Amino acid sequence: MVRCSVMAVAKYQRIFNRVQPIALYAGKSLRFIEAITERDEDGKEELVNAYFMQHQFDEQGLWDADEKDRTMRGAVEAASASGEVRTCKNSTKPNI
Repeated sequence: MVRCSVMAVAKYQRIFNRVQPIALYAGKSLRFIEAITERDEDGKEELVNAYFMQHQFDEQGLWDADEKDRTMRGAVEAASASGEVRTCKNSTKPNI
């Protein structure tokens, strides 16, 4: 079972959809880790996978459209090659 934090997913979704500019990131590159965790019935969390990513932001502080397109194409190619696509219950963003 894959669970995601609703708050974290909501903010990421706004960045992902390029509707929430972040002035601090304008014209810069940001490195971050996307962690996929599972929680069992006892509440114990386990790291399933971690992805080390870097995103470029345009002058308005939005995720650069060209870089986003390249990233998404690469993710789709990787998912189709592995045959594994999982989705968080509270999100439409695939965790590939």
